[in-house]
Amino acid sequence: MSTLGLPKISIGLATLAVVVGAVSSAEAFTLTTFNDRESWESAVAGDFNEENFNSFTIDSSFNGVNLDVGDFTLNGTGNRQKIDAPAMDVPAFSVDGSPMILGQTDSDSSFMVKFDLPVTAFGADFDDITSQGVTQLIADSDVVGSIPLNGRFFGFTVDSNITTITLNSANGGFDGFGMDNFVYVSSNDIPVSESPTRAMQMPSDIANPFVPVEFSPTRGIPLTFENIRATPFTFSPALGLLGVGGIWVLFRLRKMVGKK
Repeated sequence: MSTLGLPKISIGLATLAVVVGAVSSAEAFTLTTFNDRESWESAVAGDFNEENFNSFTIDSSFNGVNLDVGDFTLNGTGNRQKIDAPAMDVPAFSVDGSPMILGQTDSDSSFMVKFDLPVTAFGADFDDITSQGVTQLIADSDVVGSIPLNGRFFGFTVDSNITTITLNSANGGFDGFGMDNFVYVSSNDIPVSESPTRAMQMPSDIANPFVPVEFSPTRGIPLTFENIRATPFTFSPALGLLGVGGIWVLFRLRKMVGKK
């Protein structure tokens, strides 16, 4: 009696069962830049957070070290890279006379803003930016754009989650500047570290097993791959159970056929 190739069928369906509950899709994103604060604030409907660094009464370096500034952490390399409190080291770079970031970009100098929670918009005031070299802003691994010469404000909005802002040199040339009055919009998404555990979610899944549960395995984790953007996948407990049940039936059939 023919076994109907059950071992091969079993293996094939077993593989299918592993993926039947997970559906992944590529996701494009839209990013819009702004050169004036009023337009940026209008785009985010006036709902944003702000950090003006005025709580710093003495100079505080983040060159080669992490500097916690509440909702985010600063870290830089090369030259300068510090919060400069009055009296200013370089008065010509002062944004509004209050404490600010004294930054520098060149072939060896850059700095990073790493947010504790993902953001969907960011902006800041500048002074003397891109006056010599060309400073560009990068969101995670995507170049947002070069900051305009002597631009007073530069910001963006994006329909995706961003965790890291980097300022570096687009051409390797020296550029020293002041940066102040950060504005940003926190995402409504909950980081993985603060999400309910799978065990806590199971009772609601059983009560309504056909409601998918969304997971984002890399949410809140900065990506290091160029131009790769993690997208959440949707897991359906009901489909997963059906797949596992199908495997069990196939193995039972195998045993029954083998006895004949």
